[in-house]
Amino acid sequence: MPLLLKNFTSIRLGLLICISLSGCLLLAGCAMNLNHWKGQKKSKLVSTWGSPKKTLSDNKGGKIYVYDRSPWETRTNYLGNNTGPTRLIGFYINKRGVIYGWKELPLGKSLYK
Repeated sequence: MPLLLKNFTSIRLGLLICISLSGCLLLAGCAMNLNHWKGQKKSKLVSTWGSPKKTLSDNKGGKIYVYDRSPWETRTNYLGNNTGPTRLIGFYINKRGVIYGWKELPLGKSLYK
């Protein structure tokens, strides 16, 4: 195999690896951005994200504040109109009003029954 072709193949492989790793780091960064809410007061969450779309029980005496999308994501149609959430985020809040976790929730009407 000519040297130029070997170098080109190595460069393509290197770029592919870099792109794959950057995607993983981006997803990890998003999770870390939400992890910083652990230990924060619900009042800070509400002042930053607004009122939750829905409030559910966590079955431990606390609440789950459900937001219909994360602040950096929306789904748009071909006209550029917002067509709804890309995902639901639930913040788990204990009896003292402190966030102890978060979870991505399924996009489904069953959540709102």
